[in-house]
Amino acid sequence: KGIQRDLNFMYGAYRWLLPQSGALNPSNGTVKDSAEWTADPQKAETSIKSLFEKWKGYELFRIGLACETGMGFHYWGEQARKDFQQYLKEQYKTIGDLNRHWGTSYKDFSEITLPVRKPETPADHARWEHWRRLREKTFEKFYSDYYNIVRKLNGKIDIFGLASTGSLNSPLYGVNFYEITKYQDINGMDGTAVDPEKEWLFQ
Repeated sequence: KGIQRDLNFMYGAYRWLLPQSGALNPSNGTVKDSAEWTADPQKAETSIKSLFEKWKGYELFRIGLACETGMGFHYWGEQARKDFQQYLKEQYKTIGDLNRHWGTSYKDFSEITLPVRKPETPADHARWEHWRRLREKTFEKFYSDYYNIVRKLNGKIDIFGLASTGSLNSPLYGVNFYEITKYQDINGMDGTAVDPEKEWLFQ
């Protein structure tokens, strides 16, 4: 009963706050696209509110998601590609500026695709670095939105997170511990993937 309660509590609302469309197969660099995802904070709030109605007297709330390694390999497809192109427009303003920085010759931002294989050229590295940063910003927004909804519904409960330090194994997961730990009241990160003496880094 306790385990079931914990799972319901953690995982009830993330699907409405964290992009899910598309997935990368890192072993061969292929992408399986899916229907476009739309955020629905109201559904998330309704789900969390219903949990609070059942969970009278609890003092902790864990921001959770089905994949402990942040975004995992999700958010990789047509919707993510469009978001990435818009992000690059905001960073560089013109395609000429991007080309000068990357050493490329794109004619338009719409030509830029998502990276799927190991970077080999300076342009590959630039594309990967921007894509990593966008994934981090997207995951950070998820934590921020989730935290703010919980805090709105319950001003007294202590909130903590679930992202595993196993996320350190790949920058693709979109987990920047420095940023996401701003959205917690006590440290609750899963530190089992690092030596105990390093766990303080994620508090």
